Amino acid sequence: MKNQFSGKKSKGNPIKLVWLITLLSFSVGVFMVYFIWSTLTDIRTERENLFELKQNFISTQTTLESGLAKQKSELTDLLEAKLNINNQIEDLRLINLIRDYGELFPIQISSPPFKSLKEILIPFSSLKIN
Repeated sequence: MKNQFSGKKSKGNPIKLVWLITLLSFSVGVFMVYFIWSTLTDIRTERENLFELKQNFISTQTTLESGLAKQKSELTDLLEAKLNINNQIEDLRLINLIRDYGELFPIQISSPPFKSLKEILIPFSSLKIN
């Protein structure tokens, strides 16, 4: 019975088939390693870009906050009277500015907007800051 099958030639060589499957598996493995490596590299690059963008946003926010604090301070200085140790007015910038403007342009200082501004500022000039 063994002789029956020995006479027929098989269509495929099983050793070549095993090597073909091994080579195909190795190729797929290499491709998957490359694909995962490139994906991880892309993720790392995007993280670095996002971190840089976050740092830019934080520096912009810090700059805006410091500018806002400075503007608040300057506005407070304009609207409030600074007093020295003897409770005398040291700096009334807005009131002095209006007075100086009135000296330069006496006709315009008598206009209704300036009169109402003076009326608003009179109570502030009598405030005392501790």
